[in-house]
Amino acid sequence: MPAAPQRIERRQVECATRFSSNNLIGLSEAEKLRIHMSQDGIAGLRASIADAREVLGSLGEDEWHQPSAAEGWSVLDVALHMGDLLDILMSAVRNELVAGDLGIERLNNQRVTQKRMLQSSWELEEFDRQSQAALKLFGDLQAEPFASTRVPFLDLGTYPLHLMPDVCAFDFYTHLRWDILSPRGPLQHVANESDEVRLKPSIGWLLAGLSQMQPGLGSFLTEPLRLTLGGPGGGDWDLVPTSDGIVVAPHAAAVSVVAEVESTTHLFTAWATTRLHWREHVTVNGDQKAAAAFLDALNLV
Repeated sequence: MPAAPQRIERRQVECATRFSSNNLIGLSEAEKLRIHMSQDGIAGLRASIADAREVLGSLGEDEWHQPSAAEGWSVLDVALHMGDLLDILMSAVRNELVAGDLGIERLNNQRVTQKRMLQSSWELEEFDRQSQAALKLFGDLQAEPFASTRVPFLDLGTYPLHLMPDVCAFDFYTHLRWDILSPRGPLQHVANESDEVRLKPSIGWLLAGLSQMQPGLGSFLTEPLRLTLGGPGGGDWDLVPTSDGIVVAPHAAAVSVVAEVESTTHLFTAWATTRLHWREHVTVNGDQKAAAAFLDALNLV
């Protein structure tokens, strides 16, 4: 397994207080933008935790054991995984994660299987413990020197530590809205509005991982494409093939693309992860063949 993130020392975090969002004097515009994006991740995770807590805390006994839309997992399994992902990331940051050569998908399945054998129900108190501990630790990662420190994350690639809350915000958002709740999931409960607070960090994580999560994906991107996502947290991004893979950047007029791929931020969280088929939720303007070759191969986690 790749090396885990370095252990966080309290004294180092305290030395980084000049990067507090309330003390931006003297920082470059790039530093200010990074801090703003980091706080978006914390806000998104906090909102997604509240959404999960509200829905999961209202489920009846029979609802827990219904099959979810996540293959092989019940609603209870998905709920256990959501809390466990917080523990996985916290353990990785503390250099305590033991995963052998497992990738993230196999690790998740293994841990859910183990939890299923030990827990017959979802415990609100345990979820609250996991959530509060994660918000505190991930909040510390928004300050330098940790925020911009890039670390390996199992088989998904190498990412700056400030993205840890974005990972969980995305995971909670998609599992709740696409795997547990209807119309794709089995339950008829209603989650809170899908707003920019919840979607911006989710989209940010997917875009950060697009160039890394799938080795070889770049071979399916033969010409530059533009990704246009409407709705909360949306925007325009250029996907450009390079000799090293794919570069994802905010749209620039100087970049000539062969096709524009249009969808919404909410739907992107589903079709980019193959929960929905892209052909039913995407409009392609331009070179259909070039766009389809890339979109058919895309499968983010």
